[in-house]
Amino acid sequence: MQEWSSSSWVGAIVSLVGAILILAGFFLPMFTQSNSQVPGSIHPVYEWQAVTIVDGFPGFAVLFRLLAIIPWLGMLIILATSIVALFQLLFPRLTLLKRVAAGWGLGVQLLFNGLVFQIFLIGYARTDIAWGFVVVLIGFIVSVIGAFFIKSHPR
Repeated sequence: MQEWSSSSWVGAIVSLVGAILILAGFFLPMFTQSNSQVPGSIHPVYEWQAVTIVDGFPGFAVLFRLLAIIPWLGMLIILATSIVALFQLLFPRLTLLKRVAAGWGLGVQLLFNGLVFQIFLIGYARTDIAWGFVVVLIGFIVSVIGAFFIKSHPR
């Protein structure tokens, strides 16, 4: 019979907290934009709105949407495997799946955020990073910590 340690429980909780942070960050604005010459023109830009900035270029639009979807797929995998781990049903292959999802989610989200930020810097509008940009990345970092550095499955 496999033994369930407190470190496994902590790993599952930490990964679950990371997935919840990622989900919460999705509903927060990623950027705020304003035109310095128009008073009161500040408005939030959410992640799902940022995906549409390259719609005029079909090839880039598909690539951009993939870059936005892949981290969320990773978040769903992390969320599912963390919930399964809380019920002490986690197997080594699911632990590997959670680690891959956390790693690829963090990497692709960093790439996506960097590209979006660079694209939004082009033009006359002032662009500032908002909470959604930061909270999603913190959530992925917390998920990576929970998946890699805390024992995630019983031995």
